[in-house]
Amino acid sequence: MDPLTLTVLLAVAAQAVGALVIAAILTAFHRHHRRPHLRRWTASWLSLAVSLLAGGVAFAAAGRVSAVHPLRLIASVVAGVAGYLQAAWLLVGAVELGRGTTLPRRTVRAGLLSAVGLGLVSSLLFVWISGPSNLRYATRVGLKGLVVGTAFLLAARLVLRSRPGVLGARLVTAGFCTYGVLQVYYALHAVSGLLWGERLPFTAYLGFLDLTAQWMAALGIVVGLLEDEREVTRRLAYHDALTGLPNRQLFQDRLQLALAQAARYKQHLAVVFLDLDRFKVINDSLGHSAGDQLLRRVGARVHGLVREGDTVARVGGDEFMLIVPGLASAEDAVGVARKVVEAVRAPFVVDGR
Repeated sequence: MDPLTLTVLLAVAAQAVGALVIAAILTAFHRHHRRPHLRRWTASWLSLAVSLLAGGVAFAAAGRVSAVHPLRLIASVVAGVAGYLQAAWLLVGAVELGRGTTLPRRTVRAGLLSAVGLGLVSSLLFVWISGPSNLRYATRVGLKGLVVGTAFLLAARLVLRSRPGVLGARLVTAGFCTYGVLQVYYALHAVSGLLWGERLPFTAYLGFLDLTAQWMAALGIVVGLLEDEREVTRRLAYHDALTGLPNRQLFQDRLQLALAQAARYKQHLAVVFLDLDRFKVINDSLGHSAGDQLLRRVGARVHGLVREGDTVARVGGDEFMLIVPGLASAEDAVGVARKVVEAVRAPFVVDGR
């Protein structure tokens, strides 16, 4: 076996093992976080591993058997189909990450079937040509490289738009962009032999750069999940778990800040205390679930009344407090209190009652 072939096969094997390890890591994180895009990206990396392994078999057999030999043909078809599935799963996950919800099954199924069809067609075209063929190479390697590279570049844009300014998203974007550019270069390398009769320079060590890009993206995914956990922990420390409103601690911090600003700019501010009468009766008669729904709706209704710079907090079981800064006089504070009372007096519908 010549050194170039050996280097290529080693690079392919390293990428395949890396893809399997990344898929295992994503599976573990999906079990813990239950994020839909993690499941899609796990399938993408598994497809990459299958594509690499099958492609390695086809590459090793290329110098020994014809293009229509069963082993080489099957390996080529599997590599092609898995390669396009890698792109499809990646895009599905990126779109779901941006949307925050899963795509309809019909849409996902259509995308996957299109990938399978494209993989089959591109793998079976020009198999009847004996010996090395620039046309067959351009169809299999060039078209797949272009599609996969474009998919990774699109996914990078979707990830960055969904999480701008976040370190994890930046790492994922950098990894996806690097991998996508490399795939586009492979496509140009494959097509150049068909167009100009001489292919662009290629080195087998680019495969190890592919592996680096994969791990950069995987590291970004893990960092992003850890950042999400930290944000959830921080939010739980300063927000009420039931209503999502600021809790007593955050209310006190904002009150101190509002008092300092009012003194500095010589303005008035209002602190409004709201207590729900006979709330225990609702809990006892309709149940705690109905009581929780009522608290959420009260919080949402009051929050909808105030300005963006005001604060509505839940500070107790059925107690809410408001900070309304920037008032001109005490009469304005009375007006705010009246508006809140009138809003809460309006009927609430809970469980159809």
